[in-house]
Amino acid sequence: MTYKLQLALAALFSGAQLTHAAYNLVKKYEGESFFNDWTYYGSYDNLTNGDIIWVNRSTADVEPKLTYLNSAGNAVIKVDNTTVVPYNEKRNSVRLTSNDKIGLGTLLVFDAVHVPYGCSVWGALWTKAVGDLWPAGGEIDIFEGMIDS
Repeated sequence: MTYKLQLALAALFSGAQLTHAAYNLVKKYEGESFFNDWTYYGSYDNLTNGDIIWVNRSTADVEPKLTYLNSAGNAVIKVDNTTVVPYNEKRNSVRLTSNDKIGLGTLLVFDAVHVPYGCSVWGALWTKAVGDLWPAGGEIDIFEGMIDS
């Protein structure tokens, strides 16, 4: 389906008049400063009681590195897939929260070269209500993939 066809279908089914909106670039998360704009959770997985420890930045920045820029300048965020974790212990991974609040009407573009996949993996990028009212305030899932989806 082409972009123009998608716009036409959206206008047809919404009953609204199709208009052109102008957007100005407010923020880019990229390059050497990418990881400066996020808070590392730094605690166990208290959301799903999973087998993960969400590490802080100082832990994520040492071997095996869980957040870094690769040689192409892409930000890499990953789970520790090199350490042998004994049964019933937890694996290190990363959970980042933006330091910026993104308001209503914002266009957010997420350009991923690669996203997590595999057994017991749940990669996600989602927004939550301003004021940390999750889950009551809701969320918008931009990307969420579980296992091999």
